[in-house]
Amino acid sequence: MSKYAAHYISHGVVLHRFYIGESPDELGTAAFWDAHIKELYDQLPFPEYWSGLDLQVWHMDSPKLDEMRASGEVNLEDYDLKTSGCQIAAGLFFSKDRLDLGVFPEGYKPEAVSPNKLTVTNLLNARKTLSHEAGHFHAMMCGAFDTGAYIRKEITRVFREQLQALSLAGQFGNEGEAWAEFYKSMLGAVECRGSFSDGKPFNPPRSLYLLFKTAYWLQGNLNQRVIDGFTVAENLVWWQDYSITYPIPGFPQLKSNGWFAVDQNWTKYKWQITNSGQWAWVKEG
Repeated sequence: MSKYAAHYISHGVVLHRFYIGESPDELGTAAFWDAHIKELYDQLPFPEYWSGLDLQVWHMDSPKLDEMRASGEVNLEDYDLKTSGCQIAAGLFFSKDRLDLGVFPEGYKPEAVSPNKLTVTNLLNARKTLSHEAGHFHAMMCGAFDTGAYIRKEITRVFREQLQALSLAGQFGNEGEAWAEFYKSMLGAVECRGSFSDGKPFNPPRSLYLLFKTAYWLQGNLNQRVIDGFTVAENLVWWQDYSITYPIPGFPQLKSNGWFAVDQNWTKYKWQITNSGQWAWVKEG
């Protein structure tokens, strides 16, 4: 019989723990996981972004995983049902309703129950995986690899250009994994920043950091706008904004509203003439 406990932690995130012992705290206390979520939130402090995220933490000996595998449901014990045997994952991101993390006891085997209890090291390894999986969540929330809104296409275009320029395209297997690893190293929890999951250090260019820091704000604020000239520089992201006018009924024309920009703190600027007669980025509001 599987054992399960769930409750809210910070910022509307729901912690689900699938344990096998006497207490769900064998998988780390709520405070243990909450600390990581708080550090992630500090990097992107948007309440609507985090609220409703389901964080599922699994003891990898939970019988529920065997039940899921038997019923053909993708899970941490077997994420590739088309391949024979168990394809084991440390973490899986499905949607905002499900982010799975596995805590592996020493001597873990998918077909047996390990005789060893979970250690602090096992818990810390699982928690570090959270920052990587949160990177997949970030890609979804930013509309990366989405063929819909123009701003999402532009975010994806700039990301791909950055990935190519860094000569890292083949290191992660696919673009989604690259996005998750970049997020982990730049916007992950303190214990994860500065390196990839394999321990290799990463010092990102400022423009890449700025893209990841602003992408969620950009897709939310520019999703319905007509824009052009989208550019990510070291300190600002800028674009030209347009309105559609109808000076002649039935014949639309584009009217420029000017050039706008945003910085890493989501402060918006407009390119305009200052009181001194010079063109400059002027903070809006």
